[in-house]
Amino acid sequence: MTEGTGYAVETDRMSLHSDVFFGVGVFSEYRRQIQEMHCLEQLIREIGGEISYTKAPLPEIFLRTARYCRSPYSLWLREMAREMQEKGAVQLGVLWENRTRKILGTLPLDSEEMNELSQVGYQMNHLDIRMQEQTLIWYVTRLEERRGRKEKILYEKQRLSNLLGVSAGLFLVILLM
Repeated sequence: MTEGTGYAVETDRMSLHSDVFFGVGVFSEYRRQIQEMHCLEQLIREIGGEISYTKAPLPEIFLRTARYCRSPYSLWLREMAREMQEKGAVQLGVLWENRTRKILGTLPLDSEEMNELSQVGYQMNHLDIRMQEQTLIWYVTRLEERRGRKEKILYEKQRLSNLLGVSAGLFLVILLM
């Protein structure tokens, strides 16, 4: 084997490794998005349950719910509760959107998901308890649908990746024989 050929094989291996790591990165990004969407579903269900059963004001519900969730969601809820107590619930839509974009903006969510989450506060503003519950149910349903689509895409991409990996392996075995 000549020196140039060995270099080409090494370059191909490096290219193959970088492609594999890129694929792993894409899969892990999809998994993180799906995980965050699931956390959001649980959090919104918890808020909806608190609204239904306690009928407490939203700042109390946010503070109570913040005790049971992880960061950054707990910070998000505590900040909204604090500002609502200071400024009143009149500005819930603006407050919800600002805090969502500032505190939850680093979450691995698509822009569509972040925009829809940001708009939930506007829909909950000035609504009675039953309508707030319906708004949260609607949002959770939309989130579940999008999460289901992402899970399906991830499954299909993983299958395709496995197939391509096996095919590439067989090709290399035949080529190197």
